[in-house]
Parts: sequence; structure tokens; C-alpha cells
Amino acid sequence: KHKMGSFLISDSVVIHIDKEETSFEKLAKVLCMLQHKLLHKGILIRGGISSGKLFVDEPNNVIVGTGLINAYKLEGQAIFPRIIIDRNLVKEFYGNSKKCEVKLNNHIRFNPPEPYQYDFPYLDYCQSISLFDFQVHKFDSIVEIIKKNFYKNEHITKYQWLRSNLLKSCNKSLDSLIIIEEKTKNIIY
Repeated sequence: KHKMGSFLISDSVVIHIDKEETSFEKLAKVLCMLQHKLLHKGILIRGGISSGKLFVDEPNNVIVGTGLINAYKLEGQAIFPRIIIDRNLVKEFYGNSKKCEVKLNNHIRFNPPEPYQYDFPYLDYCQSISLFDFQVHKFDSIVEIIKKNFYKNEHITKYQWLRSNLLKSCNKSLDSLIIIEEKTKNIIY
């Protein structure tokens, strides 16, 4: 639908899209939806989004270029289950983070959840879970995934981050609902 291409390389999926005015928004929304759906299946992913020159020859399964290299390097820094975004891309498309947040409407976060320190901006698939798709059985499945894996020693930081991010997203959604409720109370019918 959005004219995206993809390659499967080892354990990585490389998705590319032509550089147009709305291409980053399209890619961000698709990737948030993908992360969201995979989370319900217990699959946590991480990645990086960057821009740059790219040579693509799909029939011969060839993809090379600075865009791919930059995204690969970012993915290595992602650590937690999230897709981080090259800050240069934010500057290139929007000029600053505030404009980017407005354009992407709850699909990006520039400040990590507590107690984590400021780092890369990232796609916020947890916000879409708490804001747009709050169905108890789906939410319960995510809570069960966290419970099941939280006390395993091998990936404790990953599940702790996911738990913190999901809690921050739910609180942010709750705050938004309270503001809407307050505004509707002040309307005279």
C-alpha cells in the first residue's frame, strides 16, 4: 500500500521506502503496528531507522548503501525492544522534535520511561496499545508475556524496560482521557 520494499537478511528484516514528504510517517505507523502485533505473539523486536543513499536490486537480492549501514549501527544501540530513530532524520524531515511529535501523533517518543536516561527517540508502539487498541484480552496477553519473562535472568533489562514503557504509556493515555473528561464537563448543553 505504501510502496515499501523489504529484504530478509539473516535474522533481520530490512524495510525501505522512497524518500518523500510523508514517507517517514507512513513507515513509522506501519512499524508501530507491526511491533504491536508481534508483541501480542510474544515476539519483541528492535531496530533502527535512518535515511541515506541506498542501492536496491530486488531481483538479485542486493541492497547496499549508507542508509542501511546507519540503520544497522542504530539497531546495535537499541538494547531494549524498540525501534530507535536517527536524530539526523528528525532534523532533516521536521527541523525539531516538537514538529516531529505533532506530525507523528503518538507514534514517537523522545523521552524514555523512568528510570531510564535520555537517549534516542524511538517508535512508541506501547502508546498505540494503551490509546488506540485497549482491549482487555490483548492487554492481558502483554501482561502475561511480561510476567512470564520478568524473573528470567537472561533478559531482565528488556522486560523491565517494556514494563516501564507500557506503564508510562498507560498513564499518559489516562491523563489525556482526564483532560478530555474535564473539557466536556465545562461544555454547556
